[in-house]
Amino acid sequence: MDRCATSAAGDVPAIRSPPADLCPMVKLLDILYKIVWSSPFRCLLYDPLYPDEAAAGVSDGGHSAVAAVSATLGVEASETEGSENAAALAAESSPVQGNASASAAAAAEFDQTRGVEFEVIPLAAVDDAPSEDDDAVDVRLIDENSSCRCRQKWRRKIPRFGGFRSALEERAAMLRSCLRPLERCFGRIGGGDGLMWHMDLKPHAYGEFSIAVVQANDSLEDQGQVFTSPSATFVGVYDGHGGPEASRFVSNRLLPDLDRFASEQGGLSAEVIKKAFRATEEDFVQLVKRSWLSRPKIASVGTCCLVGAIAGDTLYVANLGDSRAVLGRRSLGGKSVVVERLSTDHNVAVEEVRKEVVELHPDDSQIVVHARGAWRIKGIIQVSRAIGDIYLKKPEFSRDPLFQQFVSPIPLKRPVISAEPSIRIQKLKPHDLFLIFASDGLWEQLSDEAAAEIVFKNPRTGIAKRLAKAALSEAARKREMRYNDIRQIEKGIRRHFHDDITVIVIYLDQHGQVGHSKFNGSTNDCTRVPADIFSFNSDESEEPLCRHE
Repeated sequence: MDRCATSAAGDVPAIRSPPADLCPMVKLLDILYKIVWSSPFRCLLYDPLYPDEAAAGVSDGGHSAVAAVSATLGVEASETEGSENAAALAAESSPVQGNASASAAAAAEFDQTRGVEFEVIPLAAVDDAPSEDDDAVDVRLIDENSSCRCRQKWRRKIPRFGGFRSALEERAAMLRSCLRPLERCFGRIGGGDGLMWHMDLKPHAYGEFSIAVVQANDSLEDQGQVFTSPSATFVGVYDGHGGPEASRFVSNRLLPDLDRFASEQGGLSAEVIKKAFRATEEDFVQLVKRSWLSRPKIASVGTCCLVGAIAGDTLYVANLGDSRAVLGRRSLGGKSVVVERLSTDHNVAVEEVRKEVVELHPDDSQIVVHARGAWRIKGIIQVSRAIGDIYLKKPEFSRDPLFQQFVSPIPLKRPVISAEPSIRIQKLKPHDLFLIFASDGLWEQLSDEAAAEIVFKNPRTGIAKRLAKAALSEAARKREMRYNDIRQIEKGIRRHFHDDITVIVIYLDQHGQVGHSKFNGSTNDCTRVPADIFSFNSDESEEPLCRHE
């Protein structure tokens, strides 16, 4: 067994160098490890705010080091790998040494190499021209979105046992703890976007779907969900304004209301959808009334609402506000895509909508005014339909002195915005390829045609993320910036550059047939967007799922 000697205290433990053709990110990890270990600040190698993680290399027999490299390199690790050495070392360690010194000692022993040979396939041999968005392998250092471009083919060549691998695991755990305080001060490290969440590809009853979300506001105001069952697929995009309360509320209530009324009426219909919207709106009104004294500002919170449902060969789309759904259909020649918009933008920036609002309020000359660079109802809000915004629907709220502490009084004789959805029902056709459901954060940057072209011309995996990146790139271009610059901007401040973005792409492979070949679940499944992307990525949680039997 080829062992590496440990140098004098304070020096970097002598560990076998990585192969010359190993991934550049792993080489960088090795360099960072040596720099940190050699610095006078190595006593700060572990974050005191994470004491459990600091002692992980000793306290759990080395299992967390294995888990760390699994998270760092995306490699499935053996549960027993390296545990014997680390456990033995833990028994010998003195408790007065402290977590950092104990783990440092553990690292020296854990770095014993076994001389196992392994093959690493260079990136060039896997893909001659990898794209910038190549996420085939999620090889992560610090951020879940920070990946070096290495293919799964070489990743599988790394053995389950091996000295260099064990050393690398401990280095990854140390660096992860060391860099966390720096992340809090200077932002997330790596090439990823800490305000983006995505789910690359999952099956639904009639095909596959992909989701991506980008947070711009201090609190994420967008919510989204995809509910799948063996016989139907439901999509929801909820773009909140004034705060996240309304979009989160609708995300929890609208689907159960829709399911309840559909069961009572024997299936989906325009009337069923309207009843579900009314019930959700009324439930939110009751919430506002209950919360009024403690949270008066909840009366000014609202959300746009875009939903879609596929049942057999029938598509249902309903919306309030300016979130949008588009359909991509293969052209007759098969070499291009034809785009059809399925929803109506309820925004007074659209002349027809502006006229509609004015006609409904002929006695109010100030019903729509141009303020702060845009047309707004009562100089306040751009959308003419939404769930919530109770102070614009019920005069008793806007006139209450309690509410006027936060919002200027608004003279209302009747509601100035509505919760009545626009509904479209149509049969799907063989040439219908995909649907894009997205909040206006995407459509402010991309046209219907541009978004459809991206979906049509690119691989399915990660397609929603690709659309979100395209929107961010366009937002950056408008400010004469680069995409890499804009993704470094913090939440809240980032709202000055773009809005929250939610995008869901639904592929239509087998509409009209019950059950997609990849959808084998007999139970219902609901995939939700995290309530807050920044918190979700910071906590490094798992994919948010809710399951209904």
